[in-house]
Amino acid sequence: TDTYIPSNNYSNGIYTVDLSGLTPGTTYYLKAYATYVENNVTKYSYGNSYNFTALPITLPNVVVSEIRYYLEPYVTPENVTYNKVDVVCRIVSDGGEPIGNNAYGINYGDFRPNAQNELVPMAADESPIRPNVELTNNEFIITLDNLTAHKDYWVSAFATKSAGTHTTQNVNFTTEYDKPSVTLTS
Repeated sequence: TDTYIPSNNYSNGIYTVDLSGLTPGTTYYLKAYATYVENNVTKYSYGNSYNFTALPITLPNVVVSEIRYYLEPYVTPENVTYNKVDVVCRIVSDGGEPIGNNAYGINYGDFRPNAQNELVPMAADESPIRPNVELTNNEFIITLDNLTAHKDYWVSAFATKSAGTHTTQNVNFTTEYDKPSVTLTS
């Protein structure tokens, strides 16, 4: 069926029309038209016909771009630790559809021996972690703290939308040794 979409953006003989609500992967046909009145009858004048296919929605692309170690001690009421990291993730592509809040985050955990005594990734109890914040420059940062000193961990990022979920490969990192503390008494 024909759908007529009027333009409100006419300037110097050029007009534009925004098309929205298109079905991904569907081919559409269009041609420009102008109306004029002749003998009190509205008539249409048409331009050439064109066709295009609306881009399909694909999986988003997300990467773990950086693991930032805290170089200063992280102080809690119970202890001082150097084992806190920021996991910096970047949405490289949204796949043609916006990614909403709470639709991205990370999974993480440590490595534990399986029945064959091979170290395998095991998810942490808190995993997955979804920041309930808007993306800033297509990035989100999640802080992992209270990690065990000198331990191997893994992290992967994910983003979800109507086409599905993209999850990165695991990125491995090792926490620092606890720094020795020295107390001076006089």
